[in-house]
Amino acid sequence: MATRSIPEDSFKDWKAFELPDASLGKDTRVITIQWNTKGTRLAYAKTDKSLKIWRLSNFTCSPVATLANCHDAPVESISWDPTNELRLATVARGSIVKVWELSNNGHNLLHSIRLNSKDENNLVVFSPCGSFLAVVNRAGNVSILDATNGFELLHRIDHAKEHVYDLAWAGPGAFLAALSTGDVRLYRFDPGYNGIELVHTLKGHQSAATSVRCDPRGRYVAIGTNEGTVSLWDTQHLISVGTITGVDEPIGSIEFSPDGKYMAVTYEYDSPGRIFILDGLREVHQISQCVGGNTIPQAKFSPTHPFVVCSGDLLHGKCALMGVRLVVK
Repeated sequence: MATRSIPEDSFKDWKAFELPDASLGKDTRVITIQWNTKGTRLAYAKTDKSLKIWRLSNFTCSPVATLANCHDAPVESISWDPTNELRLATVARGSIVKVWELSNNGHNLLHSIRLNSKDENNLVVFSPCGSFLAVVNRAGNVSILDATNGFELLHRIDHAKEHVYDLAWAGPGAFLAALSTGDVRLYRFDPGYNGIELVHTLKGHQSAATSVRCDPRGRYVAIGTNEGTVSLWDTQHLISVGTITGVDEPIGSIEFSPDGKYMAVTYEYDSPGRIFILDGLREVHQISQCVGGNTIPQAKFSPTHPFVVCSGDLLHGKCALMGVRLVVK
């Protein structure tokens, strides 16, 4: 399905369409949200250790599955397989990576991968080609798994005394790691080469780099920091070409729209999420419901439809789709 771009003048007409979920409220909240690459499924993880899956078709969103007790702890990261719209990977605070597949009859656990008994994984990201799966743990280690060969471990990087806050793929065999030092490192690897090459380090931030994302059109890298700054880097020359400031809160998340026209930014505390147009880094919309506190708020563009899914404290721990025309069942 082709991506439907968001007209800039439509933001003024946006409404919040809350996803009804009776289990969410004061004691149970949404932790993280993720679209599949075709925009047909939306998954969110909850503090009760479950995962809820919604189906989107013709601007209608309806629940299709609940995965209870996915891990021994609440799921902290979700990544959909780009080659299969019904397959996703999850990690929680522990050493296990799980790969699930949805079906008309429910769901199946395809793989349960133990990387290291001492690891506490907190991030999982499929590569854009679907051939690799990156797993990050709290010790600062990045593991690259071969998704085409039973998720065999291919490479591992140990960032001694450095926390890896975020990871973004920059191509089939290249990725960016956002570090607690404020640096963002670009790595490259060859599946047949026994090792990973450090290609370049983006420097200039005075606090931890909490988020990193690559523009879908390949023009920019965006980096969010603990001091509330978002910097935009030109990928051709690897230089900073713009900065967003003005909010003194850690950046919660950064997401580009699929056409590379917009960027959504959320903040960890009281400030609402914002949408910027990349041309001049001009703010075009504030998502008033997307506010932090108990959990870090997120805002993520649909890969195929002109709206955003968001989470935040003003949604009472729930999720909402932000757009003009939607039906939620």
